[in-house]
Amino acid sequence: MDIKIPNGYKTYIVAIATVCYALGGAVAGFVPVNEAVYLVLGALGLSGLRHGLQNFLAPQAPAVPSSAA
Repeated sequence: MDIKIPNGYKTYIVAIATVCYALGGAVAGFVPVNEAVYLVLGALGLSGLRHGLQNFLAPQAPAVPSSAA
C-alpha cells in the first residue's frame, strides 16, 4: 500500500502528531506539563518557520497581461 502525501504537507502532519502526543501525554500523565508546552511550542514554531520559508522562497508567477479584444 503506497500512500501519496502531497509535497509540503509532511511537516504539518508531523507537527500535528507532535501536538497530539504532547497533549495526550500531558492528560494521561506520561509527559510532564512543562515538557508538553515545549513540545507544542516547538512544533508550532517549526511549522510556522517552514510555512514562512515556503512563501518566501516560492517563485513568483509573472503577471499575465489581459488581452483587449
